[in-house]
Amino acid sequence: MTINHTESVSLPVLPTRTTWRDLVESFLSEYRGASRASYSNGIRQFLTFSNIPMDSTLTNITDETLVKSWRDSMLDARQSPYTINSYLAAIRGLYRHMMSYARRALRSGNVTVDQVSHITILIEGVMAVRKVRTPNTPARIPATVEQCREIIESIPADSLTDIRDKAIISLLIGTGLRRIELVRAIRADLVHQGGQLLLKVQRKGMHSKHGFVVIQPDVEKLIRPWLAQSPCQQTDNPLFCSLSNRRYGNPLTARSISRIVRDRLDVLNLSHISTHGLRHSFASAALSSGQVELRDLQQCLGHSSVVTTEIYTHTTSRLEGLPERVVADLIFADIPRSDTT
Repeated sequence: MTINHTESVSLPVLPTRTTWRDLVESFLSEYRGASRASYSNGIRQFLTFSNIPMDSTLTNITDETLVKSWRDSMLDARQSPYTINSYLAAIRGLYRHMMSYARRALRSGNVTVDQVSHITILIEGVMAVRKVRTPNTPARIPATVEQCREIIESIPADSLTDIRDKAIISLLIGTGLRRIELVRAIRADLVHQGGQLLLKVQRKGMHSKHGFVVIQPDVEKLIRPWLAQSPCQQTDNPLFCSLSNRRYGNPLTARSISRIVRDRLDVLNLSHISTHGLRHSFASAALSSGQVELRDLQQCLGHSSVVTTEIYTHTTSRLEGLPERVVADLIFADIPRSDTT
């Protein structure tokens, strides 16, 4: 198989009955909400640029040269660097997913090892396409320990909405979760292990819930009232749901969580702190304590710089929940529950 870096490449690797639509839908099935919409839009734009119909079979695929041309065309059209990088991430994810198709074909005996090695080289080329530079942005300012306590204590327990919002913000500050990780969480993701309450999370860019955070007792007491009173009590229900008439019981979106945080912070004149800033607050509080090693924090936050093998070798130490425990001691100790029961 000869790889031509100026046009589509013949691909005798994947089953000919598989279409690009099949591949795209399989890839997107693991995503929801804004991430799914963004990835879907990026992939469709790329296939249009490449003159590949969605219903055509996977008999050819483009190489990195065309991906670079597409990237440069978006730059020429003055699209946002953040949008371009998001679309490139979608293509990298799609090609990574394509590799799994090729490996399945190899295991079934439909292709040879040599054919798979050729497609691997092609896909690795696409994976190596560089992102575009993003403009310098103002640094996110994390909340101080005192401000974190003020934020949590300022939320009353006058309504179910108050109780829910307090639980959301307590988890964001107490575990360093991303918005999307909170959006994806369902009731069944809360598990007890070794006397600890864990929340399984689907990390950014991942397709399954291999990560987890440890919910310390001082944080748990602030989310228990919501767990007890939430209208979504089934194991497959969202951990946090909407209470509005229009979307009652549906999962909160990432935008909804940002709005909840923004509204609560505006009351305290802390509008300069974003939802992601609460994640920074968690990290800042953990590191400033002098008790947390950087590698422990990387494990807790699920940063991509930690290699796969280290995820397994550090599982035991992660179960100790050191970053979460330090932040719980600093911020959550002595904060009363959201209700009086």
